[in-house]
This record gives sequence, C-alpha cells and structure tokens, in this order.
Amino acid sequence: MKLQKVSGVNGMHAATIPNSYVGRLLNKKSVFYSSDHIFGGLRQHSVATVWQDSGQHGTVLNLIGQKATMADMDRKMSRYELLGRSTAGSFFAECLLRAAGVEYDFTHVRRSDSGSAEFRAHNPLSRIPVLVTPDGRDIIESMAIFTHLVETFPQLAPPVGDPLRDSMWQQLAVLGTSLYPAMHRHHHTRYYAPEEMFDAVREYAAVDAARWWDYIEGQLSPYLAGKSPMAADFYLFMITRWAPDPDAMLAGRPRLAAFITAMRQNAIVGDVNESHGKERDF
Repeated sequence: MKLQKVSGVNGMHAATIPNSYVGRLLNKKSVFYSSDHIFGGLRQHSVATVWQDSGQHGTVLNLIGQKATMADMDRKMSRYELLGRSTAGSFFAECLLRAAGVEYDFTHVRRSDSGSAEFRAHNPLSRIPVLVTPDGRDIIESMAIFTHLVETFPQLAPPVGDPLRDSMWQQLAVLGTSLYPAMHRHHHTRYYAPEEMFDAVREYAAVDAARWWDYIEGQLSPYLAGKSPMAADFYLFMITRWAPDPDAMLAGRPRLAAFITAMRQNAIVGDVNESHGKERDF
C-alpha cells in the first residue's frame, strides 16, 4: 500500500495516510471538526480536523489536532456512522444497529447545523437521520435506512416468506405514511399552515393520530410482529415518544401501554438511552 505523507501545520501533529484513504475521503468531500457536533469525523472525542489542501492539487490532507493513527483511519472506514439527534428520527436506527450487533459511531447534528454546507454534503435535504455506510455511502430517509439495515442484517426481521415479514412491512408503511405525518404536523406545524391556523392543524393532527393509535392497538400481540420485538417495534416505540399528549395516546389502549412499558425495559433501548446520558427507561 503506497502512503502519502501529510505535513503538520503551524507545529501541529502530522500523520501518514494511505493514498486509498485520501481518495476515499476526498471523494466523500468530508470535513472533520473537533467538537461534539462533527460531521463525518474521526472518533475518540474528535481525533483531528481535516480538509482538502487545494495547493497540493487535491491530493494532500492537513490534519490538525491529535495525531491520527492508522488504527483510527481503519476504524473509521470499517464502521457505520449515524448522523442525527438522540430523541429524533435517528433513534430507531441506533436500536437496529445495536440489535444487529454492529459497531457504529454517532454524530450529533445540532438543528442550527442541519442547513450547513458540511451537512448538506451528506443530505441535500438538510434532514436527519443519515446513515453513512462503512464504504462511505450516505443513505437518507428513515424508510431507506430501515430497509438497508433489515436487508443487510437479516436477524432484524422475520425471514423472507414468513407471513410475519409481510406484517412487518405493512405496519411500517402505516407508521411511516400515516402516524409519523400526524406527529410531524403537530411538531412542525409551520410547514403546513400560517401561524393563525396552527391550532386547527394541530387539532386535526390529533384526530388523525388517534385513528392510527387505535389501529396499532389492534395490531399489537404484544409486539407488531409476534412475541418478541423486531425492527418495526423500535420504530413504533420511537414515535410513541413524540406524542404531544401521552395520556391521550394511552387512554383506552392497554396493549399500547403494555408495549411502551416493555420497550422501556428493553436492553437495547436502555443501552441507546444510556449512551446519550439519559435514564435507561427514558
């Protein structure tokens, strides 16, 4: 493997990087920041800041900060990275990655940074979550991320040909096309109507959500795809955490209440919560 020597800048550390990594990083147009809201960054509490040195014809990277080792680079290039926020739409993807036993890095993207050029290089729609695959591809939109993980890690879902697999896709379709939009209309009303109509939009969103909560109540047995939680259950649990009125959501829906209690006690959910400094049963 041919190596590219990278010079230190202003007395900062230098590192030696394989040319193959240089090309992959530049093709990805990555910029690495030393902060808690880095985009595509080297891990271990921000190992380095990297950018393309145009004075060297785009073939040399300057690294500022701690010295990046080959192990850092190898780990970065062989792990998933999830760009998101702990209580937002990236939650289900973290659960699925952990359920699959896959190591990954989580990068917190502040709301104020979602429109930045650095983040839009990952998702031009400026939305989280984004799943960066080990080979550097960006997958955007929750349903695409869900599908990628289920197809890549078959242990997350019933096998192909099993009727429960059809049920999983059916329930996911309901969650993604009906229940999620009702939550979105409540929490992001500004996208749907002028301010003087916000109350009406939210009222209709609550009525619509109640319809879909009733549907879910009838489907749980005790989970969406049988006796144990699988991929779609983590997605459903994530949405329940967004309910603007939890008491109204649970009123007259004992199966849904039991489902939420069980998922709060789920070890994977607890591990994800704990990784973000929250109580395990959050």
